[in-house]
Amino acid sequence: MTKEIIITKREEQISNLDMLPRWDRSLINYEKYHRFVGQSGIRYEMTVQATRGCPFRCFYCDVQHITPFHRRRSVESVFDEVKYLYDIGVRRSEFIDDAFNVNIKEFKAFFRKVIEAKLDMSFYFQSGLRGDLLDEEAVDLMVAGGAKSVNLSLESASPRLQKLMGKNLKIDKLYKNLQYIVNTYPNLIVGLNAMHGFPTETEEEAKATVDFIFDIKWLHFAQLHNVRIFPNSRLEAVALENGVTKEEIERSLTLPYHMIPETIKLDHEFSRRLRLHFVHDYVLNKERLRYVLDKEFNVMNEEELKFKYQTIFPTRINTIDDILRLAKLKREDMDFSKMPKMDDFKIKYPKRIPPPKIYSAFCLSI
Repeated sequence: MTKEIIITKREEQISNLDMLPRWDRSLINYEKYHRFVGQSGIRYEMTVQATRGCPFRCFYCDVQHITPFHRRRSVESVFDEVKYLYDIGVRRSEFIDDAFNVNIKEFKAFFRKVIEAKLDMSFYFQSGLRGDLLDEEAVDLMVAGGAKSVNLSLESASPRLQKLMGKNLKIDKLYKNLQYIVNTYPNLIVGLNAMHGFPTETEEEAKATVDFIFDIKWLHFAQLHNVRIFPNSRLEAVALENGVTKEEIERSLTLPYHMIPETIKLDHEFSRRLRLHFVHDYVLNKERLRYVLDKEFNVMNEEELKFKYQTIFPTRINTIDDILRLAKLKREDMDFSKMPKMDDFKIKYPKRIPPPKIYSAFCLSI
């Protein structure tokens, strides 16, 4: 039998996200699902997506080809879903948006509603918040409202490269916010992502990015990624204009992330020394590790903490004792009684509660 392929036209993006159907969480067997650890490194959580599309146009992903404009649900819609999760026994929720705090007024309004409703929820932002859009009031509100983990991105501490990549991050504002967070809320798990090897990047600019991280002494999880050039992105066009070949890009796509690709035109010995300095003197710094591990014990249990560190040291971490050895610590040096008890987070369903407003077993993702 001959099968005919019918190519449909591209549909318009849905602009009113409040009209999308909601998940009926009671139809999922979470006894099976929650055996696994989620993106944030935690168990017994349910995800929420408040926005669609990335509001930025950074040249390394070119997401505008997929979602040309950014849309967000109303504060009331997001809060209703969180309240629904709370009512069925969920106490942990991860937001999977690209920068949930783009509209900082609505970001604050959401956490005010959570605080006013006295919802004892924990929130995780592993997909990231825009760090330079925060201010002290926003940080205070999100911590008071239950934020336990946030991931922020620096990419590069070079203003020139920020302009080139189209992110235009206000570096000084991010620095100020990070210092406020780590000094005021040491129990908030903070991750920071940076990148090395942009086309035209100089050694001085690469050093400035690493120096930025060193200046924020108490980051929990900092990562320095090699720039990977994806075909048909604006980054590829910039790379091709600056001495990178199509063949080098093709070969780099299957290269392990820890190896320096040909597409990075900095001296590779310099790159190796810089990465060694970052890993040895920051990531594995014993003073920093001892400090942050003590705080992380307040937020994650053994399994979750092991999973988190495995994402950074996949070949070295098998047990929590392996993590402690990085900081030259022993079990008796740590207060394991501070760790959250997983029974407090296991989801119990006293009765089936349908999701708010629109009832469905699925949710459209775009």
